[in-house]
Amino acid sequence: MYAIGVNPWVWASPVDDDALAELIPRIAGFGFDAVELPIEQPGDWDPVRTRDLLAAHGLVAAGVCAVTPPGRDLVNASPAVVASTVAYLRGCVAAAAAVGAPCVGGPVYASVGRTWRMSPAARADCYAEFRRALSPVAEQAGACGVSIGVEALNRYETSVVNTVAQTVELIDGLPSSVGIMIDTYHMNIEESDPYAALAAAGPYIKHVQVSGTHRGSPGADHFDWPRFFAVLGQTGYRGAVCIESFTAENETIATAAAIWRPLAPSQDRLATDGLRYLRGVVAGPRVAAG
Repeated sequence: MYAIGVNPWVWASPVDDDALAELIPRIAGFGFDAVELPIEQPGDWDPVRTRDLLAAHGLVAAGVCAVTPPGRDLVNASPAVVASTVAYLRGCVAAAAAVGAPCVGGPVYASVGRTWRMSPAARADCYAEFRRALSPVAEQAGACGVSIGVEALNRYETSVVNTVAQTVELIDGLPSSVGIMIDTYHMNIEESDPYAALAAAGPYIKHVQVSGTHRGSPGADHFDWPRFFAVLGQTGYRGAVCIESFTAENETIATAAAIWRPLAPSQDRLATDGLRYLRGVVAGPRVAAG
């Protein structure tokens, strides 16, 4: 039912042309269907070259991942920072359209790790500020046939949106090109019932990222994956499901993702064990959503 993909961050950061030239043939050889493509800095990889490389190995671009390090913010930031972030996101949309990816996903509202307390009124103002700032990017995405999936992060990584309900509120009033990117790692931390939250997100889902509850392989954790896929099937989502984890070899990304110990015997095993497990769940007997 679902194409199963993986993010090259499992092995490398930054994900540039050289990394993709080495990793895409391996990812295809492992049996994946799709690849997520993060853009840490504009120009890291060439969209046309990447599109052709994917096609040559029978893979598709599942989505482009927007990356928000310090200084990429649409809210509670200076006009110059907002303008540069809008320009970056426009570049992500253009790259997605060129590589054939249906979605740009990520925490596009604020830089990862930036938190501050907000009263209800301040939060409403923050959300309105986000909608104003994202509006031109949303219009561009709609015109290009690309969607934007807004990702909720856990409380330690953002104070803007942590739950599906907050994300629905955040995007209210934006064009239909804007929706939600599901990430099971954050849902496991923040949602009292991640499966009910997934059902509530159903009409808005643009992309799905999965990882074990410890950021390792799906299936090597305590998440109820058969139940998750039963609910996902009921939402009508038929896009790719992509494993997202991170290499510990890059100090910046390992620190940002809090990768302090090996999450699998090897990064190859993290990816292939997750792929094997997900294939079994997706192909297995249907279970009640509960």
